[in-house]
Amino acid sequence: MQINWVLLFTYVIQIIIEIGLPVALAVWLIRKYQSTWMLIITGVAAYALSEFINTYALKGPRPFSIMARCRFLPPIGSPC
Repeated sequence: MQINWVLLFTYVIQIIIEIGLPVALAVWLIRKYQSTWMLIITGVAAYALSEFINTYALKGPRPFSIMARCRFLPPIGSPC
């Protein structure tokens, strides 16, 4: 198996940006404004909860949720 070095490098850069940048920003904001980590943790928890609710509302527990079945997003060619 041959390694695609460009793709590997791109993944490493993406991981650094997606994880390292928010952590560095949180550290910078806490030091600049003399805040606590609880503020950052609360923001992370609120964002995670909103993403969970949004994903559950759009996809639902079944393959086709109520939203996808005629309520908010009627499928193309649907009798709704």
